[in-house]
Amino acid sequence: WALMGGVGYAGYTPNEGRADDFIHVNLAAEFSFPLSWQISPDAQTLFHWYVGYTDLIDEIKFDFQPDQVESIGNYWQVGFAIGLRKQQIKAWRFSFDRLGLTYSYSRQGEHRGIGIQFRSLYDF
Repeated sequence: WALMGGVGYAGYTPNEGRADDFIHVNLAAEFSFPLSWQISPDAQTLFHWYVGYTDLIDEIKFDFQPDQVESIGNYWQVGFAIGLRKQQIKAWRFSFDRLGLTYSYSRQGEHRGIGIQFRSLYDF
């Protein structure tokens, strides 16, 4: 199990016009468990899942058309991945800690997205 939290700042503030900066606060949980119990620990396949919530203190504004602006204030993210306990997944010239998908969505439905996961979102 892993319980993680974070605070961050990102963006750009031009000299004139709308500022595109925001502050976010997030909380997430991540869990991994072995899929194959009988194999040696070095060759075990792990299933990882993740759920997280991000609150954007300053809403992010997206300009879809000149007269249409959408704002996002918060979103949820869920994901799953497969990985090996003691080694990385090798594919051609690349190697990954895990390989999986994440899905992000906001409760109001303004934000939906799919991502590819190559390692823990909170791995440093």
